[in-house]
Amino acid sequence: MKKKNIVYCTLSFLIPMLVLVIIFALSKVYPFGNNTAVVGDMKNQYAAILTYGKENFFNIHKMLYSNSLALGGNFYPVLTYYLFSPINLIALFFSNKYIPLFY
Repeated sequence: MKKKNIVYCTLSFLIPMLVLVIIFALSKVYPFGNNTAVVGDMKNQYAAILTYGKENFFNIHKMLYSNSLALGGNFYPVLTYYLFSPINLIALFFSNKYIPLFY
């Protein structure tokens, strides 16, 4: 019974990954082409916020209050919602040009 579960678990991982690789290859998404899977909010919102957070990582005053938000405003909610994931710290090692490839 356990061997059967291992096979099902393995196939439930491999089949969607294979489908995703095929779709990326047909759509010419990186590494098969020059496109990215970044669309919608990811490109226009998340990438911009991640870049802003990366640029102001060591300046806490710019991280808490931003003049970039319309007439200026509290950046803390945006910071906690989008940037407090530990994975986003890896973005510090990427240039702003490669942020879409980062995630």
